[in-house]
Amino acid sequence: MASPVAHSIIGLAFGAAALIPRSEGVRAFLRNARRAWKTLLACAFIACAPDIDYIPGLFHGGFNRFHQQQSHSLAWVALLALAAWLAARARNPAAGPRAMAFLLALALSHLVIDLLTNDLSVPRGIMIAWPFSDRYLFLPFHVFPNMAKQDWSEMLSRRNFAVAVFEAAATLPFLAAAIAWNIRPGAGRAARPGLSRK
Repeated sequence: MASPVAHSIIGLAFGAAALIPRSEGVRAFLRNARRAWKTLLACAFIACAPDIDYIPGLFHGGFNRFHQQQSHSLAWVALLALAAWLAARARNPAAGPRAMAFLLALALSHLVIDLLTNDLSVPRGIMIAWPFSDRYLFLPFHVFPNMAKQDWSEMLSRRNFAVAVFEAAATLPFLAAAIAWNIRPGAGRAARPGLSRK
């Protein structure tokens, strides 16, 4: 499956497009982004969050032992989005249905990217319909190459570095487009309703 590089960049693109106030110029955008750095970091974290299933594998003999299972399901990402939305509402009661939709799309981006990644391990794919089905969904085409993640030596290999560079090259245009869209001249400076940007 894809590495945190692709997931994080797409998470940042979501945040840059939806959560930073429209900016009149690059300097204004950078100023707004600096103020919202915690929110942008949270977007990157949520986009990567389904990979939390690597952690138990660290203690049971292999990174991939529990990977691509329950935390890569629609049910799990829906619960993740709901938890993030409730946390957002605790800080900002104005976070309404649009905020929930944004968080759900952000979490779902992880599954979409993983489905577009070549998976050479068995079982191939992700357990997207859990708990209703234990079947793995695998698409017959891919955009991203797979990363080798059986142990630390594979994780730190040259091949994985090349894959990470490819992921960055493939996803950075989305972040650049989100930033460019947000820097339109004459755009209003008012903050959009939704999640807290503090």
